[in-house]
Amino acid sequence: MKYSLGFLTFLILGFTNHARGASLPKTDIPAFIANNLNLRSFPNSLHPRMDGTRSSVTFSDLALIPTRLTGDVVEFDTDDWFYSLQIIEQGKEIRDNEYLYVCFVDHAKVGSYSTVTPLRLSYASGKMTATEAASSAACKRFSR
Repeated sequence: MKYSLGFLTFLILGFTNHARGASLPKTDIPAFIANNLNLRSFPNSLHPRMDGTRSSVTFSDLALIPTRLTGDVVEFDTDDWFYSLQIIEQGKEIRDNEYLYVCFVDHAKVGSYSTVTPLRLSYASGKMTATEAASSAACKRFSR
C-alpha cells in the first residue's frame, strides 16, 4: 500500500503528541490540529455525523484524512464537502499560552452551505477545543 507523507505524519503525530502532555508541538501543528481538535467544541456541519454518546470527536474519528498538510494549513477535501483550517496567528507569546487563531472553512460542494469562521484553538490538559473568535479580516480572503 502507498501512503502519502502527510498521511503518515498525521498518524504518527496523533500518537506521539498525545503521549507528550499538554503542549503544542514545535512543528507539524496542522497535523496536530487534525488529530486533536474536538469538533464538538464549535458549530460546524459535521455535527450530524457524530455519535451522540461521545463528548469528544476528531476528524479521524469521522474517518476524515487530510488531503493537504502544509506548515500552516490542514485540508479535508471529499466528494461532497471541503474543510480547511488555516493558521492565521501564532508566535512565541501565543504558543506559550497554548492557543492559536485559525480560519475554519466549512463548504458544501453541493448546495449553498458555506461558512468561514475565525476560531481560537486552546490546548490544555491534553485536549484541543475551539471557540469562535471575534470577526477577523484575515478570514475574509478564504470566503468562497
